Amino acid sequence: MIQLSRRHLLASSGLLATLAAAPAAARTLLADEAIVLFDPDTTESARFAKEAGKRIAIEGDLVRQWRDGLGETCATAPAVIAKLRWHHAVLLSGLMREARRKVKIEKLPDGLVFVRAGASARA
Repeated sequence: MIQLSRRHLLASSGLLATLAAAPAAARTLLADEAIVLFDPDTTESARFAKEAGKRIAIEGDLVRQWRDGLGETCATAPAVIAKLRWHHAVLLSGLMREARRKVKIEKLPDGLVFVRAGASARA
């Protein structure tokens, strides 16, 4: 007989929700048009970006990098995905919103933050 505690039930439901969302994120990630931003100082972030076609490393000052051309690159891309540390994720989401992109942020169990930016939020 299987014994389920409340903790196991909640963990299982979280896993099912993650698996249900995974195919959509994987399709976007594997699409040639998607840009993947990653932090080269974080092994999990670099490992995440390894499979991507177009990947850009966040180096030094994210705002300066954004103003020097990353913003234009991300503005023309149909999708931008990033797995970053919290401080980079907050800055990136603010810059994306400033560029009128729809942004979703999700905190991951490994301590990193998953950021997705889709189409323009302009009406």
